[in-house]
Amino acid sequence: MKLNKFLGVAGAAALATFTLAACGGKEGASTNNTLTVWGPENQQIVLKDLCKKFKEENPDFKLDIKVGLVAETDITTKMQTDIAGSADVFAYANDATARLARLGAVAEVAGANLEHVKKINDPSSVKAAQAADGKVFGYPLTGDNGYFLYYNKAELTLDDVKSFDSLLKKANQLKKHFIMDLDNSWYDAGFFFGTGCTYGVKYDDEYKETEVTCDFNNANGLIAAKAMMDIASYQEVGDGKGGFINGADDEIKAGFKNGTCIAAISGTWNASDIEGSLGENYAATKLPEFIVDGQSYQMGSFAGYKLMGVNSQSKHLDEAHQLAKYLTDEAAQEYRYDKTSVGPSAIKVQNMEKVQKDVALSALMLQNKFAVPQESVPSNYWSAVEAFGKQVCATDDKKITLDNVQSALDKMVALIKTTVAPK
Repeated sequence: MKLNKFLGVAGAAALATFTLAACGGKEGASTNNTLTVWGPENQQIVLKDLCKKFKEENPDFKLDIKVGLVAETDITTKMQTDIAGSADVFAYANDATARLARLGAVAEVAGANLEHVKKINDPSSVKAAQAADGKVFGYPLTGDNGYFLYYNKAELTLDDVKSFDSLLKKANQLKKHFIMDLDNSWYDAGFFFGTGCTYGVKYDDEYKETEVTCDFNNANGLIAAKAMMDIASYQEVGDGKGGFINGADDEIKAGFKNGTCIAAISGTWNASDIEGSLGENYAATKLPEFIVDGQSYQMGSFAGYKLMGVNSQSKHLDEAHQLAKYLTDEAAQEYRYDKTSVGPSAIKVQNMEKVQKDVALSALMLQNKFAVPQESVPSNYWSAVEAFGKQVCATDDKKITLDNVQSALDKMVALIKTTVAPK
């Protein structure tokens, strides 16, 4: 799923839980007879089902299993506060690997477990689970942490969605909407990547950030910013005209369901809802191009992976590895795909006919040609770019204009380049 706003996407804290066999104890923490698993909202049912299957298939496993709700993007924050009181097993986005390793919060995957991970998964997903020293700190869970364009093919043609310009003009003409989360740093990266902008981060032996580079404020970054501003200029502000709506998953799903949305940027986690709304008109493809000063640029994106980590301070370390391995095995990945349409990292599942024919995953594969691997991301990147996106979307005197856009970019980059040592 998208992080959040991360990667994907902000989520709820660990409040809701599901327990296989009654158990007590501190919320989110393991006890002498309980193993706790954290996962995002859209995977709660799947996690509960798989944990139940695990218990049925392993009758000698004596621990109760409790499933809690925590978004992948909240894992680092939770771990910084209380490693020992956090879940034994947790899902997270791969760009957090270095920070979790720096905290000493995630256990290394080694020995037979590592051989298993390497045997069944796409090599890129295994690399995504590595920290700076090459050690692996997670079990690959999904291989689809990216985004692309969904559209209603009864309203739009492939030519219509080739560029934001043609897409927004058609939406305006039809009095319908194109929706994307334009103040989300995960998506906004695509504009900067599309013009060739880059960032980089270096760590010391303890995974402390020692150097951050970023050129989002150069001439190419200015082009990316202008593209964002052009899209924001199509915002509907209550006059009933069609065009752009700055919205996240809930607005996207509701818009396709009620017929007001004809295109949106999102990921595979919304595939089943959007397909259910569009039916035979369900379609998806790579992201549009954006046109600035007469020149076209293909929008880029982040390409990342979701991992299942094991808490290094778990009271049941061996059992936690056993469960994490099960929850990410081929059978579990196929089950997760069947239930929530998320893309697998396991090669066997990737090659299944139903996965190969998947509309959303096919679109993701097209977009991945223009994607940047979401590996190490500067700690301040997310908040800095989000703040810039909010200014782009503002409709008051805080809105970015051509007169102040360069200073806003400079401020954003200065914050991104400030090194941060995870606590």
